[in-house]
Amino acid sequence: MQNKGLVKLFALLFGLVSIYQLSFTFKANQIEKEAKQFAQSNYTESADVNAAELRYLDSLNTLEVYNLGVSKFTYSDVKDNAMNLGLDLKGGINAIIEISVKDILKGLANNSKDPVFNQALERATEIQKDAQESYLESFYTAFDELKGDTKLASPDIFANRTLSDDVTFNMSDDEVKSIITRKVDESIVSAFEVLRNRIDGFGVTSPNIQRLGNSGRILLELPGARDRDRVVDIITKTAQLQFWETYQVQDLASYLIQVNQRLLEAQQAKTETSTETTEEGEAAEEQDSTSSVIDEITGQIEQDSTNVQEDVNPLGIQGIGQGGPVIGTFLAKDSAEVMKKLEANRDLLPAEQRYVRFAWGKPADKESEFVELYALKSNRDNVPELSGAVITDARQDYDPRNRPAVSMQMNSKGAKIWEDMTTVAYNERGNIAIVLDNIVYSAPGVTTGPIAGGNSQISGSFTLQEATDLANVLRAGKLPASAEIVQADEVGPSLGQEAIDSGMISFALALAFVLLWMIFYYGKAGGFADVALLLNILLIFGVLSGLGAVLTLPGIAGIVLTIGISVDANVLIFERIREELAKGKGQKEAIKDGFANALSSILDANITTGLTALILFVFGTGPIKGFATTLIIGILTSLFTAIFITRLLIDWYANRGGRLDFSTALTKGFLQNVNINFLGKRKIAYVISGLLITAGIASLFTNNLDQGIDFVGGRTYQVRFAQTVSTEEVAKTLNDPAVFGSAEVKTIGNDNELKISTKYLVEDNSTEADEKVQSTLFEALVPYLPDGMTYEEFLDGSGDANIGKRLSSKVSPTIADDIKKSSFWAILGSLVVVFLYILIRFKRWQFSLGAVAAVFHDVLIVLGIFSIAWKFMPFSMEIDQAFIAAILTVIGYSLNDTVVVFDRIREFLNEHTSWEFGRTINASLNSTLSRTLNTSLTTLVVLLAMFFLGADSLKGFLFALIVGVLVGTYSSLFIATPIMYDTAKKGDAAESLKKKVKEEDEEEA
Repeated sequence: MQNKGLVKLFALLFGLVSIYQLSFTFKANQIEKEAKQFAQSNYTESADVNAAELRYLDSLNTLEVYNLGVSKFTYSDVKDNAMNLGLDLKGGINAIIEISVKDILKGLANNSKDPVFNQALERATEIQKDAQESYLESFYTAFDELKGDTKLASPDIFANRTLSDDVTFNMSDDEVKSIITRKVDESIVSAFEVLRNRIDGFGVTSPNIQRLGNSGRILLELPGARDRDRVVDIITKTAQLQFWETYQVQDLASYLIQVNQRLLEAQQAKTETSTETTEEGEAAEEQDSTSSVIDEITGQIEQDSTNVQEDVNPLGIQGIGQGGPVIGTFLAKDSAEVMKKLEANRDLLPAEQRYVRFAWGKPADKESEFVELYALKSNRDNVPELSGAVITDARQDYDPRNRPAVSMQMNSKGAKIWEDMTTVAYNERGNIAIVLDNIVYSAPGVTTGPIAGGNSQISGSFTLQEATDLANVLRAGKLPASAEIVQADEVGPSLGQEAIDSGMISFALALAFVLLWMIFYYGKAGGFADVALLLNILLIFGVLSGLGAVLTLPGIAGIVLTIGISVDANVLIFERIREELAKGKGQKEAIKDGFANALSSILDANITTGLTALILFVFGTGPIKGFATTLIIGILTSLFTAIFITRLLIDWYANRGGRLDFSTALTKGFLQNVNINFLGKRKIAYVISGLLITAGIASLFTNNLDQGIDFVGGRTYQVRFAQTVSTEEVAKTLNDPAVFGSAEVKTIGNDNELKISTKYLVEDNSTEADEKVQSTLFEALVPYLPDGMTYEEFLDGSGDANIGKRLSSKVSPTIADDIKKSSFWAILGSLVVVFLYILIRFKRWQFSLGAVAAVFHDVLIVLGIFSIAWKFMPFSMEIDQAFIAAILTVIGYSLNDTVVVFDRIREFLNEHTSWEFGRTINASLNSTLSRTLNTSLTTLVVLLAMFFLGADSLKGFLFALIVGVLVGTYSSLFIATPIMYDTAKKGDAAESLKKKVKEEDEEEA
C-alpha cells in the first residue's frame, strides 16, 4: 500500500481529534451528575430539584471547569463542545410550529373586508387539507378561481397604504404575487428569528431551531426541557403588546346591567305559556328575586357571589367594580361565553362608547376561579395609540411591593407617545392598560404626573420565572402572525435515561459478539479487523461530537447497525484473500490482490446503502434524521478503517514475517467448495415468494396496517402504572363517548405501561385542546392510578417508579398527510436512484431490473408480515416514520448483498469466457456465499441484541430490520440474480453480456 506514512498520520490525528471532542462529553456528564447530586441533597420536590440543578449549572457558565494544559474551558465552552443528546435520550420537547400564512396575508391586506379575498383565504384552508403545496400557493389557486374582475392590486386588498411602496394599482396579478411571496417569506424569516431569540433565552442545552424548506414550518428541539406549559407559552405567544386608555367602572357598569336585563327578558320570553297565567303572588315574588340579584351584583347586598342564580343572572356577573378600571368580575370558566354575550349586545352602548373593546385581566394564578373585565378605549380601526414595536429593551424587575415585574424601555418615538398618554391619564385621573396578547396584565393609574423617558413597567401576579420569560419574549419581539404547534413530542427524562441504559447494554453485547466472532472465524486477521472496528466506533462518536450532530435512540441503532454492516467490508476483503491463497499465491501477493479485488464490491455496496441513507436524511426529521446521520457517518468511517487501517495492520504483521491464514482450525475451508445450483431452484423460490407476497397483499386489503399518528394524525401518550392494567378495561373507559369516544390502547414493554392514542379533537391544534385532551385522559385514568395522585404528579412522573405520563406526541392531520406523501416519495426516490446507479455501474438494464425487483419484493414481504402480525405481536408494530426508516435501510441492505453478487458475476464473465452463462451465475453466487452468510449473521445478532435488550419504543423498527435482513439475504440469492438471468438469456442479451459465450438453456436439477 502506498502512502502508508500519510495514512498513519491521518489516522493518528483523526483519532486524537475524536478523543479530544469526546472528552468534553465526559466532562459535561461529570459536571451535570454533580449538579444533580447537589440538587437532590438539598431539595425533595421535583420542581425544586430541577430549578436547583439549573441554578448550579448556570453558576458555572463563566467559571473554569476543564483544564487541558494548553487551553482552559468554562462550563459554557464544555457544553458547546459536548455531544448533543436527542430528546429520546435526554428527555425534552420537540415541536413543529406552523406560522399562519393566512394571518400574514390578512396583515398585508390590512385585514381587508373584501369578500373575494376572504373567500379565497377560506378556500385555501380547505385545499390545504389534501394538498402538498404551501398555503400561499393554495391561496393563489383559490383567488384565481374566485376573482372574477377583482385584482390582487385592488386598493381593498394589497394596493393599500401599508404596501404603497411595493404594490401599485396597475400591476397584474402575477406581479403582485411575486411581491406578496417575497413579503410572506420575509415575515416567516422574521418569525424564525424571533423564535430563535426567544429560545436562546430559554435556558436549555443545545437547542435546535431550523426552518423546514421554504414552508411556514419551523422545527424546534429543546433537549432537557421539562416544563411543557412554559415552552408552549414562549413559542406560541404572539407578544402583541399594546397600551390602551381604559374606561372607568362608572362608565360601563350600567351597560352590564342592561345586557343582563335583556338576557333575562329573553329568557323569560321562552318560558311556557302556562307561566304567563301564574298567580300574581308568584309573579311578584319573581320580580322581587330579580331586583334582589341586581342589588346584589351592584354591591348593595353581601352574599356569596358564586351562588347567584343563573336564571336571574344570565350574564353571570359575580360583582361590579368598586371604582377604577375593573368593570366587573366573572367566573373564569364562563369568560368565553360572557364575551360572546357582550359583543352580541353592543347596540346598548351609547354612541361615544361604540368602539369599546372588552378584555379580560390576567388571573391571579392558575387556580383562580374569577377573572376581571376591563373596557379599553378603542377606535374604528381597533389600533392602539402605542404598541410593543417601540420597545427596545425589557428585563425582569421588581415592583414597589417587591413582586416580580417586567421593566421596559421605549425608543424616542414611543417615549413621546407614552408621555402624552400618561399626561392625559394624569389629568383625567384615568388608567392605562398594558395588554399582551389580548390579556390585561395591569392597568395602573398615573398619580405622580406624566412619565418621561419612555420607561414603563408591567406588574401583576407573576412568578419569577414568568417575569423572566415575559421579558425574554418582549425583548425578542412579536411574531408577525400566530403560531400553532402542529406536531409535538414530549419525552420524560426518566424514559430518556432508560433508553440510554438499554441502548448501551445492547451496544456493548453486540460489539462483544462481533469482536469475538471475527477472531473465531478469521483468527489473527479478525483481531486486526477488530482494532479497525474499535477505531471506527471512536471516529463515529468523534465526528458526531465535532459536527454538533444530535445523537438519538435511532442514532444508536444506526451505530449498532453500522457495527454489523462495517464488518462486511473486512469480510469481503478476507474472503478475497482466502480465494487468492487457495489459488496458490504467496501471502503478500494474496493480500495485495485480495484488497484490490474487493475494492469494487466494497465501494458499490456502500454507495448504494449510502444513497438510501442520504434520501432518508433529506426526507426524515428529528430522530429519523439522527439515524440517517449516524448511518452516513458510519459508512464513511467504515470505508476508511476497513480499506486503510486494516490494510496497514495486516501489512505491518506480514512484513514482520507473521503468518496469517485468514481462518482458524474450525473455519478453514468452510463454504469454499460448495456447489449449489441456485438457478435450478429459482422457480421454487418464485413460488414461495409469490405465495408470501400474495398473502401479504391480501392482508393489506383485509387487515390493513396499524398506522401510527404520524400517518393519520392524533395524540399519543405513554403512561406507566403502579401495577399491571388491562388494556381492554382501559380501552373501554377511554372509548366512552363521555371521554374520547375513540381511543386505541396497547401494552408497550411491561404490562404496567400503556401506549394510548386518540383522534379526539384531532383538528384542533390549540394549546387549550392539548390541555383538554391531557386532563381528560388523567381524569379517566384516575381509577387505575395510585390513590391521591395529583394532575401535576401525573404529568411529571411520580416517585422512583415514575408513575404517570412518560411521553406524549401530537401530529396534526395536515402534517400526517405530508409525512405520508414524503414517505412515499422517499421510497420511490430510493428505488429510482438505485436503478440508475446500477444501470450506470453495470451498463445493463437487466442488472437494474433484478436489483429493483428484489428490493420491491423485500418491501412487500416486510409490509405483508407487519399487516398479518400487528394484531397479535406483544410489541407495537405501528407504521410511522421509524418504520419508513427501517424500510429504506432494508432497501440499502438488500442492495448491498445484491451488488456484491453482481460485481462477482461481472468479474467472472470476464475471467471465465468459456463457461456457459448459467454456470457463471451459479459460480458467482457460490463464491460469495461465505461473505453473504457472514455479514447477515453478524448483522442479525447485532439487531437481535438491540431487539431483546434495547428500548421498547424501537422494537417495531428493529423487527422490520430483522425481517428485512433475512428477506434481503434470501432475495439476493434467489430473486435478484435469477431475474437478471431470466431477462438476460432472452434474445442476445446473454451473448452481449458474455461476449463470446453460446447460451445453453439446460438446467440441472
